[in-house]
Amino acid sequence: MKITFEKLSNLSLIYIKLKESNGKVKTIQDALCELLFDKDNNWIGINIFNESKCCGEFILPNVKSIGNINIQQTDEMVTILFNEMTNTYCKREELCNVDYNENEFLGIEIILKDFNCNTEVIAAFTIFR
Repeated sequence: MKITFEKLSNLSLIYIKLKESNGKVKTIQDALCELLFDKDNNWIGINIFNESKCCGEFILPNVKSIGNINIQQTDEMVTILFNEMTNTYCKREELCNVDYNENEFLGIEIILKDFNCNTEVIAAFTIFR
């Protein structure tokens, strides 16, 4: 997994790449998600739900576990925890775009306004721009 985190003025552009694409990439736009934080405002994970603001319900693409990243999938959502040893203290509802190929989860794109959090937990696999 690799995260690209770019700050532009008051916007944060984030892409979580779970897997390399080898073929045509499809995108589910405006999927509902929750960013997960610990008590110290560290970003520790994300929930992606099977509902899109523009398209209604959809079937979540399959996602496979990656290294020491905890990934859980149900029919309703995918949970990605960057650090499973930390408890979720608060959540922030957002929208994201889900990239997939041949019904396999590839990545998540998130564009956020005024996103200020600690990035200690994700620093090891993040490119900051």
